[in-house]
This record gives sequence, structure tokens and C-alpha cells, in this order.
Amino acid sequence: MLSVKIFFLVKISVFFFFFYSVIKVKIVFFHKVELPQFLQLKSLHKWKWKCEHNNYNIIKI
Repeated sequence: MLSVKIFFLVKISVFFFFFYSVIKVKIVFFHKVELPQFLQLKSLHKWKWKCEHNNYNIIKI
């Protein structure tokens, strides 16, 4: 019974360690690659929206 408990503890800890390392890698990857691109896209979208909005105002006037 005790050996089974120890086995499960080891298994769970290994799983958690693996899971944590995968998440850490994903977060690092996300910050290095995805985040700057995402920010660029967002600012581009904002700029585009401003332009369209300004055109709309010009048309309205």
C-alpha cells in the first residue's frame, strides 16, 4: 500500500514538473515571438481604424 502511494506521488510530481516546464517554454516562446507581432498587429489595426474613422469624418463634413 505504501509503495503504491509513493509510486503515485512520484508519478504526480514528474507530471507536474513536465507540465510546468512545458508551460514555461510556451510562455517564453510567446513573449519572444508572438507578443511583439501581436502588439504590432494591434497598433496597425488601431492606426487603420483611425484612418477609416478620419475618412468617415471627412466624408461626413
